[in-house]
Amino acid sequence: MMTTLANQVNSQLEIYSTKSFRGRPAIIVDKQKYLLMSENNKRVVWRCSSMATEKLKCPARIVQYKDTDQYTLPAKSVHQHAPLKRYKNISCQSAIDIIMHH
Repeated sequence: MMTTLANQVNSQLEIYSTKSFRGRPAIIVDKQKYLLMSENNKRVVWRCSSMATEKLKCPARIVQYKDTDQYTLPAKSVHQHAPLKRYKNISCQSAIDIIMHH
């Protein structure tokens, strides 16, 4: 059974900082890649890298709050696809709490 971020309330997940193919900031969480979508003084919104593909329109998002460095998931942030195979062996260095936001 596939476990998505939306199923993991108050769990510790590792977040790996990386870059997109075009050199923009990206993160990998639970074997899913997120790209920087928007940023302001208070928060950063990361979107699933499969959001804009021809076949997938994945709505998954992660919101990072800068003042607390807390990461939350919007209530409807569920992946519509399996984790990407290219990240199956990722071993992240630091764990950050991800808390489901209702």
